[in-house]
Amino acid sequence: GLRINPSDKLKLSGEVIVPSQSSGLVLWSVDDESISLGDVSLSDIQKKFLSSSSSSSSTSSSSSSMTITRMSLVLPSNTLPQQSTFTFTLKCFLNSNSNQNTNQNSSSFSSITITTNSPPLPGVYEVSPSKGLMLNTTFVFVASQWEDQDIPLSYEFSYQSSSSSTSYLVHRSRQELSFASSKLPQGRSSDSNLLLTRVQVFDVLDGKSWSVVSVEVTVKKMSSLEVGSVLSSSLLLSEGDPEAMSKTISLGSCVLNSVNCSGAGNCSSLHRASCGRRSGSCGECLLGYVGESGDANTPCVSISSFSSTSSTSSTSSISSISSITSRRRTSS
Repeated sequence: GLRINPSDKLKLSGEVIVPSQSSGLVLWSVDDESISLGDVSLSDIQKKFLSSSSSSSSTSSSSSSMTITRMSLVLPSNTLPQQSTFTFTLKCFLNSNSNQNTNQNSSSFSSITITTNSPPLPGVYEVSPSKGLMLNTTFVFVASQWEDQDIPLSYEFSYQSSSSSTSYLVHRSRQELSFASSKLPQGRSSDSNLLLTRVQVFDVLDGKSWSVVSVEVTVKKMSSLEVGSVLSSSLLLSEGDPEAMSKTISLGSCVLNSVNCSGAGNCSSLHRASCGRRSGSCGECLLGYVGESGDANTPCVSISSFSSTSSTSSTSSISSISSITSRRRTSS
């Protein structure tokens, strides 16, 4: 059978070869009743075919000629649960008048077994030291005791971008080495100078797990000239190594584009993203909340509260109408 990642789109292709004079039906099925192929498939799961004699576009041919019907099954990503096995079957049913050997319908089928991969089992992720100075302290990142049957495992190390709480900048690309070292930019002043670091662990089938650890990285007072000097020295030490150069450029961009978030306040209580793009200001409204667009320090309101208010108003109006109608009937 085949092993796939549940996050990948699945495409199966099959061919049915029948005599040209035959008609019938081709159908995909799966041995798991919890999966309704007709509801989730991006392609048709069945197809009828007609005999060449009943098709106006066909020409007569000898009884030995054959017709090929191709049938694909396409399932979107994340349709199949992880660490499971499924048998997909392509069946062909011939109509009774197409079968020259018997008066009964005849059928044939072919199956394929698909096993879904599971990501590596989480292990330990450690960063030392737990605090340091931006562009000065060298932090060491170590992942250990991660397990998976599809070895070898590979590891990617990154830290959170200063401009977005959902994006990460890679400082050591995917390799089989389970450790790395790097200097870091300052942490968010609105989060007590904490900076999120992350390791992503991959198996050979690209299944992945991850873990995050926060470290405290305080600002070291440096002029733009001093920052430029540190970065220039790092570029010279990279000696043309593309990954080392990319690492230094990302680090420099993060430091130079950082903002002072000391005046942003408690962004989570405002239902906004953390400060990161505009000095002294929280980010945009969180998903499910609306308010002043863009970065701001004004509160965002839950969308559900609008729905609740609207529903209550509607119910009250209907109750009032019913009550008025009732009184009119009484007076009459």
